Amino acid sequence: MEWVINFTFSTSPLWLGTLALAAIDKSDNHLFSNYISKFPNLYQKGELFSYSIAALAPVIYIAIKLRKEEKYSDKAIGLLLLSILFAIISSVLIATSLSNSNFNGQSTLSLSITVFWVCFALLFIAIFINNQASPESQMIDANDVIATEGQNFASRFRDR
Repeated sequence: MEWVINFTFSTSPLWLGTLALAAIDKSDNHLFSNYISKFPNLYQKGELFSYSIAALAPVIYIAIKLRKEEKYSDKAIGLLLLSILFAIISSVLIATSLSNSNFNGQSTLSLSITVFWVCFALLFIAIFINNQASPESQMIDANDVIATEGQNFASRFRDR
């Protein structure tokens, strides 16, 4: 649930900006059809793409932080390399699409939407791995804890 709320608020500049553009424009009385007609403004010049790539910053941060954990270092390095490689390849593709002389918004739209979902999938995977690596998520055997505490107490009692 927390992830859905964060996702909704973090993408609010995209859908709220389009909603504001649709509400300001008085050429059409129907807000929904005006909203749909304003939606291409999100991707025509790469705005959705740049917003999506920004989602890779926390992925890279989590991967660098997890790299220090011996158990998760392989996953962290893989996630880091995948994120950087994806960012470079998609940047080249979007730049080629935007600089194309017979530019049409459809290729930019499909590429931007793909990049958007892949970036947020990588973010979700990074958060999942980070949660698995956190000490709070590790299962603790209560019997071992009680036995250890009992032994510690007994040894301190004997040492008195």
